[in-house]
Amino acid sequence: LYNVKLSMGCRSSRVDNILKDIGMQLKAYSEPMGFVSTSDGVYKISVQKNEIRSKSISDIILKHGFENNMSCPIAIGVGADEVPIIVDLASMPNVLIGGIPGSGKSMLLHSIILSSIYNGSDIYLCDPKMVEFSRYKSLKCVKSVSYSIDEFRILFSSLIKIMNDRYNLISSRGVSNFSEFNNTNKDRILFKSKEINPIVIVVDEWADIYFSDKSVENMVCAVAQKGRAAGMFVVMATQRPSSKVVSGLVKASFPARIALRTSTSVDSRVVLEQPGAEKMTDP
Repeated sequence: LYNVKLSMGCRSSRVDNILKDIGMQLKAYSEPMGFVSTSDGVYKISVQKNEIRSKSISDIILKHGFENNMSCPIAIGVGADEVPIIVDLASMPNVLIGGIPGSGKSMLLHSIILSSIYNGSDIYLCDPKMVEFSRYKSLKCVKSVSYSIDEFRILFSSLIKIMNDRYNLISSRGVSNFSEFNNTNKDRILFKSKEINPIVIVVDEWADIYFSDKSVENMVCAVAQKGRAAGMFVVMATQRPSSKVVSGLVKASFPARIALRTSTSVDSRVVLEQPGAEKMTDP
């Protein structure tokens, strides 16, 4: 990762035009990606110069651990500077993941699920392929694994009910979200109810579910829009991040986006609102 300080009057577009030439001189695996960091006042150039070294989830979670101030910590991976990338899902709070087959979507979803298991969240899984998440069925923290569109509808109907029940419980305590509820719940003399665990809902192959029944979009977005204060977070992945699948309602409900390699710059714009994901290399 190179930081380039531009002289006064030099436009960043001049660097954009020579990124391919920079990649040739550095003998990079793929075309470098450049972006402006306004907070640092530099132009950053990301170049893959070596083969990608895989990291296990234990390298991140067990060696580095999670910060105590995070409500729902998730291990995403390791950056170019070898620093683990750990984010709080409660601050995101819903994530849209897009990328072609083989780009690493399943591996990323498994990392999110394992992180959720480690931090004690309740997990609900939606797996149209029927083989991706079946290994988690026997775990106590995995409350449900849905395979068909009928099970998917039943699941989100029950999640909406759980969300409303949680809001009634939170409002009765006079607080505004599940974190404040759990903090007040530490005084066992006044309150003797159970703590509210975060709920992580992982949806794989959203395109298949959406085209099977387009009415489920409203149910998913209802949980995504209102579930944050109740401690309910949705992670949704698709290998077809087109405008027909990722509608404006989905974009508004999923502010956090992760783009793996896409087939075209158009798909990259759908996920990230800018091109660049089509230049990534496969893991």
